Amino acid sequence: MNKISVIPFQTGEIAVSGSWTGEAIDLSKLSNETRLSVQPLVTGDGTAKIEVLASNDGLNFVDTQQDVATGLTVANYAPIIITTTMLPYCRWFKFKVTETAGVATETVTLQLYLFVQ
Repeated sequence: MNKISVIPFQTGEIAVSGSWTGEAIDLSKLSNETRLSVQPLVTGDGTAKIEVLASNDGLNFVDTQQDVATGLTVANYAPIIITTTMLPYCRWFKFKVTETAGVATETVTLQLYLFVQ
């Protein structure tokens, strides 16, 4: 049977053309059998993208250059399966959400689902 854990992230308000970064997740605490999915909950009139920031020391995070999702609006957000190409081999990662339309503020809540087989 699969075990599902849900980690609710803080809700962040994103100003026009601004960004918000979620809490760091320590991958060393997860088993190799864990699969990840992120559910963005979007409100407001903006458009957002979600990026992955990676770190080996938990202090210095760099953009992986792989967007997890782009063009997110209230009308089109959905669960996103995180693949190994989105998460490079690292110990820590964070999600960064940026308002990309430059026209309205947006509020995003990220919930991380951990599926253990």
